[in-house]
Amino acid sequence: MKYSVFGPFLFEKIKKEIATDRKRKSKFWANIESAAPGLSNGIGCYIFSLENGANSKPWYVGQTKRLSFKGEIFQKHKIDHYNEVLKAHNGSIEFFLIAKRTPKGAFSKPQKGKKKTTHTDIDNVETMLIGAALNKNQNLRNVKGTKIFNRLVVPGFINDNQGKPIKSAQYLRNLL
Repeated sequence: MKYSVFGPFLFEKIKKEIATDRKRKSKFWANIESAAPGLSNGIGCYIFSLENGANSKPWYVGQTKRLSFKGEIFQKHKIDHYNEVLKAHNGSIEFFLIAKRTPKGAFSKPQKGKKKTTHTDIDNVETMLIGAALNKNQNLRNVKGTKIFNRLVVPGFINDNQGKPIKSAQYLRNLL
């Protein structure tokens, strides 16, 4: 299973809200299509982040299997998450798309119908990305898939706030 990473793709905002009018969304998807034809109709994972100066911070990690990126990213409940972040934080809106590829290199397409999905690997990629995003931003908007990361403690690596870690933990952190 191969994935390709694309982005960051900038998106406009109006005051403290994401600008979701048809014209701006069309421009956004056209920009994505010019970077990678067919990507907007692909599936995989995506990250909503804010860039402020030299720093970018992830705020939401999502996945799509049954809809394309184009059908998923701007759904109402996702926009609500984005707008909550924008009300409290400054920065430019960025999206990263982590697209699943077919064995021949094309973008994988959404699965139609109500049958059980065959894209279970996307769940694993999303979980991995959520863990990495939580490492950068404990205020990540995701709820799904974060419980294990909030309860898990690996000294010197995950959720360890007990001062300087022991040498082996420091080596592990440097290794990973």
